[in-house]
Amino acid sequence: MTLAAANLPPVDHAPTLEEVRRAWRGWTLALEGHPFVSVADLFGEIERGEAQWWRGALSDVFSRISPGAAGPVLELGPVSGDVAEMIADLLPRVEAFGRSRGCVEIFIQGGRQAWSRALRPHGFEEAAVILRKAL
Repeated sequence: MTLAAANLPPVDHAPTLEEVRRAWRGWTLALEGHPFVSVADLFGEIERGEAQWWRGALSDVFSRISPGAAGPVLELGPVSGDVAEMIADLLPRVEAFGRSRGCVEIFIQGGRQAWSRALRPHGFEEAAVILRKAL
């Protein structure tokens, strides 16, 4: 897999094999039961320049910019790793990136209630609930 530097937010090095494996494992767990996307799909989007991969020392965040009703929206998710690192280190960088690209909103696909509790103090509010039923 070759990831173009333009697709990766500023970091001090190209992704190592261990970082790729860490993101793959974490995002696989985060996407468990997700019917629409796989981790391979996400890395394909990053490779094609359609999405970004934010890396911390312990955490990985996937993002993409999508059209929204009021303007571009920065979508985050899946996310994996250390919640404190993501909130203190990665989230400010991700938000600045979104603003620099004209995004008017950030949308985090948390999937678990813990994300809602952790992000509420940082100005986030729940906007949707996803329900599923096996057929």
